[in-house]
Amino acid sequence: MEICDPRNNITMCPLCDHACSYWKLVTACGTARASHLFDNPATVFFSIFMALWGEGPHSHRVTHKGPRLSPVDERKGLRIQTAQPITAGADPVNRSEH
Repeated sequence: MEICDPRNNITMCPLCDHACSYWKLVTACGTARASHLFDNPATVFFSIFMALWGEGPHSHRVTHKGPRLSPVDERKGLRIQTAQPITAGADPVNRSEH
């Protein structure tokens, strides 16, 4: 890397106004190498490869292990099954006749 070459004697301006001094660019070599590990052309290839590999041959199938409704059932809507059949007569909650 160009900034890690000690022959490039590049002096950088201070990072702050009052308390900071001038510094050499070569001191940022470790940070530059670490960032290059994650930010390089190979990471673009790796991300495309992982996206395609994640698709796989069977990923288009949705596994559903619940009750399946036919198109006729979907039009009628879901019906709630009650423990006791509802009969005409007194309403048990309000104690009144229908």
